[in-house]
Amino acid sequence: MRRFLYLTLLGLVLLAGFAGRPAAAHAQSGGTPVVQDIVPVTPSTPEADGSIIHEVQYGQTLWMLVEAYGVDRDELVRLNNLSGTNPILFPGQKLIIRLAPTPTITPTPTSTLRPPTRTATLSPTPVTPRPTRTITPIPSPTARPLVPDFRQLESSTRRGLGIGFLAVSVLGLAAVYYFGFRKN
Repeated sequence: MRRFLYLTLLGLVLLAGFAGRPAAAHAQSGGTPVVQDIVPVTPSTPEADGSIIHEVQYGQTLWMLVEAYGVDRDELVRLNNLSGTNPILFPGQKLIIRLAPTPTITPTPTSTLRPPTRTATLSPTPVTPRPTRTITPIPSPTARPLVPDFRQLESSTRRGLGIGFLAVSVLGLAAVYYFGFRKN
């Protein structure tokens, strides 16, 4: 029984050890496992016409291509007629990353006749300005102010006005307090 338990434990340890390793591919002869690492995406150089075509290497995904080339995922799917929400790419598959830009038409220079220039005309001789009479304004009496100057009032009158202003202010504050905090 102990022997069975030790063998089972050894098998689990070996299985756990191989679980974190890279994917293995079997060689054609003999079935010996060969470890292949994921190949990082190296952006391809544009073709002579300006288009970019990428050959997929082992382990490369659509997301890796989108990040490396800085293109839109949906545009890449549309250009290559890929289907599904998560298309599968195969090593050796050639994908169009960018189509060749449309050539721009360059204008051809043509000779254009210049329009004739205007003939200069003589300007009239300048006239020197002469002094004219200026009307002198007539001073008008100053209007009486709407609010009298309180400094010119007598002391008892000023005190009475001050007390009156103070009484009106206290009544206003009392009204605000009463009507503002009154419950409906």
